[in-house]
Amino acid sequence: MAKAKVFGSITITDVTDVGRLSVYLTSNQPQTVIENPNSETTSYTPDWSKNNLVLTPIIYFNDEQIQLPKTGLAVTWKRQEGSSPAASLGSGETVSNGALKVSQNFLGNIPSGLLTYIANIQYTVPNTNATLETQAQMSFSLSKQATEAKYCSILGESVFLYNTNQSLVGADTITLTASLTNVSVTQWQYKNATGEFVAMPTTNNPSINGSTIKVKASESILFNNDVAVIKLVTNESSVYDLHTITKIRDGAAGNSTVAVVLSNDSHTLPCNSKGVINEGGYIGAETEISVSEGGTDVTSEWSIDAVPSEGVTGRLEGHKYTVTKMENNIDVGHVEFTCTKLSTTLKKRFTLIKQKAGVDGSDAVIYSLKASALSMNLSKTNAFSPANVTFSASRQIGAETTSTTYNGRFKIYESNDGLNFATVKYTSSVDEISKSYTPSNTSIRAIKCELYASGGTTTLLDSQTVVITRDGGDGQDGHDGDGGISIGMSNDAEVIPCNSNGTVKVLKEINIPFYAYKGIKRVAVTCVPGSLPSGVTVKTNTAGTVNADGLLVISIPAGNNLGAESDLSGNFTLSFKAEGVTVERKFGWTKSIQATNSILLQIFAPRGDVIINGKNSVVLETQLTDGSTIVKDNITYQWSKFTSGSYQNIPSATKDKLTVTPDMVESLASFKCTANYGGKQYVAYWTVTDKNDPIDLVILSSVGTQLTNETSFGVVYALAYLSGKEIDPIKTTVFSTSAPKTAQNGDFYYHIDKVAKTVTLKKHNGSIWQDAVGDDLPKGIYKYYRRSNGVELDTSAPWKQGKVIFIDREIVNKNLVINCEADINI
Repeated sequence: MAKAKVFGSITITDVTDVGRLSVYLTSNQPQTVIENPNSETTSYTPDWSKNNLVLTPIIYFNDEQIQLPKTGLAVTWKRQEGSSPAASLGSGETVSNGALKVSQNFLGNIPSGLLTYIANIQYTVPNTNATLETQAQMSFSLSKQATEAKYCSILGESVFLYNTNQSLVGADTITLTASLTNVSVTQWQYKNATGEFVAMPTTNNPSINGSTIKVKASESILFNNDVAVIKLVTNESSVYDLHTITKIRDGAAGNSTVAVVLSNDSHTLPCNSKGVINEGGYIGAETEISVSEGGTDVTSEWSIDAVPSEGVTGRLEGHKYTVTKMENNIDVGHVEFTCTKLSTTLKKRFTLIKQKAGVDGSDAVIYSLKASALSMNLSKTNAFSPANVTFSASRQIGAETTSTTYNGRFKIYESNDGLNFATVKYTSSVDEISKSYTPSNTSIRAIKCELYASGGTTTLLDSQTVVITRDGGDGQDGHDGDGGISIGMSNDAEVIPCNSNGTVKVLKEINIPFYAYKGIKRVAVTCVPGSLPSGVTVKTNTAGTVNADGLLVISIPAGNNLGAESDLSGNFTLSFKAEGVTVERKFGWTKSIQATNSILLQIFAPRGDVIINGKNSVVLETQLTDGSTIVKDNITYQWSKFTSGSYQNIPSATKDKLTVTPDMVESLASFKCTANYGGKQYVAYWTVTDKNDPIDLVILSSVGTQLTNETSFGVVYALAYLSGKEIDPIKTTVFSTSAPKTAQNGDFYYHIDKVAKTVTLKKHNGSIWQDAVGDDLPKGIYKYYRRSNGVELDTSAPWKQGKVIFIDREIVNKNLVINCEADINI
C-alpha cells in the first residue's frame, strides 16, 4: 500500500490551473555498450547498427498518459557527448512519432565514452492554449574490453658459413617467416650502419610487407661487422620481433681452451606493474667481458663490440657494458657481445629481464649469488689459479639503491665433464653470508654453487657456475687444430601470458631450437635442462644432428604459477654438449599479466518501469556479458526486494526476468538481482515507481468562509478524492454540541466542545453514544497550519491534527488561512 502526501487549504483562490506535464524515457537496450577490439573489426554489444537503439518518451498531462502522435504535442531531441554542450541529431539518428532510433555505434568514437540523449517536450493545453514544457534524458556509456595478447616472432636460419678461404659454404639465401597472433605485418626492416631501422631493400624482395622475406649473404648493405639485424614491424607499434643473422668465418683453433666469460650473465631489473624501472633499479645492470686462452687473459687481443636489443640503451667503456635505460614496454632484452680476432668470431649474450611488481603491489626482492672468480685455470703443474673461489649472497628489496648481504644456505657441486653436477661436495649446516671453496681434485671441469633461502635447502634462489680451463701440455708443434665449437639457441627468452593472480592463462608450449658448429661444420648437439619450476615439464627433447637443429619443447600448463604467483620473471639453465664441449645457457621467462574479461550484469525495463494507478505490471530483464559475449547459460539468479532496511529474497524469483506487480510497490520499490556465474556473484539494481492519479484535498468549514454573530464557532474538515472517489471517507458531516435525538446502531456524529475547543467522533452502539475507536477513526494523518496576513504562525510544529478540528471567532481573529497537509494510505 502506497502512502500519498497531499495538501489543501480552506482559502479560495482565483487561479487558472493549467496542469502538470511530466515525461520519462524507456530504452529497448541496456545503457552500457561493450567494445571488443579483438575481432578483425571492432565489435559492440549490443550492436546498434544491427539492433537499433530505440528511445520512447512516456508523457503524462495531469498524470494521464498522452499517446503519440497528438495535436499540440511536440517532441524534439538533442544529443550530448560527455560534458560537451548539447547538439542537434546527426546521421544515424532519426525521430518518428516522437521516438528516437539510433542506427550507428557512436560510443566507439566518443573520447569520454558517454553519450546522452535529451528529449524536450512541449504541449499546448487545448482549453487554455497555455504551453507547458518539460525534459528528460538518458545516458549510455562505453565499457572497453581488454585487448587480447598480441604476438609476433621471426622463424628462420641465423647463420651464413664461410670456410678458411672466405668462400660461402651452403645456401646463399635465408628465408625468414613471420609468425603472427592478432597482428598483421606492416613492414620488414634492417638496422643500418647508423643504428637506425629502415625499410628492407626491394632488390630481392618486391614486397616487404608480406609474411616472408629473403636475406642474401651478398646483400652487404644489410650487414655490419658480419651481423644483420632484421626487424618485423606490425600494425601494433609495441609488438615486433628482431632476428640476428651472423656470418661465421672458419679459422684455426689454438692449442689451449678459449673461453668467453661475462662477469654477469643475466640481470633482473625491478619495476612497477607498468614496466617503469624503480629508482635505483639500474644498479648492478652491468657486465664485463673477458676472453681467456688457457689460463691467460687475452681480452686485449680481441676486437669487442656490443649491440643492445631494441629498447635497451647503454654504453661500452673498455670491456665493461653498463645498461642505462630499458623502455617501459620491453620486458626481456639483451646485449649481444661479438668478439673478433682475425677470422674467428665468438659471441656472448648478457640477458636483461624485468621483474614487475605483483598484483598486490608488494616490493620485489632480488637475490643474487656472486663468485669471486668466474673461471679458474689449471696450470701444467696442476696448480689452480686462483687457488679457491668465494661465493657471496646478497639481496635487493624494491626501490633500494644498494644490495645488502644475505644469510642463506649454500650447496656446492663439482663436475668432471662440465655438464653433470651429481655430487654435493658441501652443504651449509647454518645460515651464512659467504663460502670459500677449494676444488677437491685436478680432474674436475666446473664448480656450481646454489644459494637457498635461509633455514634450509628447500627454496632455491640463485646459482652460479665457475668453469675451469687448462693449460695445454708442452710438446712438438702440430697441425692446426679443428675449428672451435659454436653453440646457439634460436629462442632464449619468452613472454608468458598470465592471469591477474600470476598464474599461466592458457597452456604454453615453448619451442627452443638449438644448434652447434665446429668451425663451419654442423655437429651433433644435445641439451639437458636443469631444474624446472614445479609442474613445468619437458614435452620433447630432440638432439641436433649434422643435418638439422635440435628442438627442446617446454610445456607450462594453464594455472601454473612458475614457482610462485608473485614471481614475475625467472630463468632456468640449459646445458648443451657437442664434441665433448659443454656450454651452459640461461633461458629467461617473464610473466605478462593480462586483463581478464570483465563480467557485467545489467537490468533494464524495455517497456518502462512505472506502474500507473495499479493497472499494469513492470517486467525487469537482465543481461550478463562476459567480455563482449552475451551469456545465457550456466547462470543462476535470485531476485530480492528492499524491505525494512535490507534486501529480502523473493521466493521463486530465480529467472533472468522479474515481473513486478502493483502489490509489490508502494510509491517506490528497489529490486536487486544476484547472478551466480563462473563461481562468482554479480549484482545489479533497479527501482520501480507506482504512479497514481493526483489526490485532491478539499478543506471545508461547517460555517462557510465567514464567522458571524449567529455562527461564531464551527469546524474545519478535510475530504480527500482520488480519481473522483473519496478516500479515507468522513464518517459523517453532522457537527453538533449535542447528540442527535434519534439514532440507530452504527450512526456517527462529531461532538463539538466549545469550552475545550475540541471535536470528537461519536458512534451509537444501539443504546448510547460512545467515542469512536479502532477502524472507525480516520486512517490518514491530517496536520493543520495557520497563516495570518501573509505570516506563517506554525513553523516548528502543526497547529492542530485530525480530520475535523474546532474553530471560533477567537481563533480566527479577523482573518485566517488554514492549510492542511495529509498523509493517506492508498
